[in-house]
Amino acid sequence: TEEAIAVLEAGLVSAPNHLTLVNAAAQAYIGAGRISDAERVTSAALAAFDGEGWAHGSHARVLLAKGEPAGAVDELDRAVELSPGDASLFALRGDAARGVGSNEEAKASYEKALQLDPGQPRALSGFVALSIDTGDFARATEIIDQMDKAKVRDLRADEQRVRFLMHTGAGQSGLASMRGAVGRHKSSPGLRLAGARVYLQAEDYT
Repeated sequence: TEEAIAVLEAGLVSAPNHLTLVNAAAQAYIGAGRISDAERVTSAALAAFDGEGWAHGSHARVLLAKGEPAGAVDELDRAVELSPGDASLFALRGDAARGVGSNEEAKASYEKALQLDPGQPRALSGFVALSIDTGDFARATEIIDQMDKAKVRDLRADEQRVRFLMHTGAGQSGLASMRGAVGRHKSSPGLRLAGARVYLQAEDYT
């Protein structure tokens, strides 16, 4: 991570407001727990490009990482107004709305994101999380099927797959999905713990 950050920082020296560099650097900083550095680069980009949706979206990511979903919602309201065709911004807005307990707004944002891009990873996994949280397991099943068809297998998606199995009772048919999720993310202790619980629910101790 530090090596990646060093490369990104060198790029930002010559192009401090480059969209891809700013987003990548912000996410790398967040991953390394360097939230203040992430906020510094996104704030600079926002000051330079206040009329660009991506700048507001990038800064919203930092606010979510800081545990400030209400501020993120405000930024993302502006972001989707400026860039109404960007599925990733609507997906991020879904997460922010869910963070402040606005489930209907979150649902609408995820649905809009998936209307724009049926395979949008954040929208798919966020929508599954929302559906589980609200007890709508039928909808969660539909979105997981859509997630499988889009081959979305990042950690966030697999966490929701295993979480769904925990809530619904995996049975033998669900164990293959759980094994695949855990196998893809062997360094995630949380996912391994959830996987163990799925095994116990299925009464499969082998």
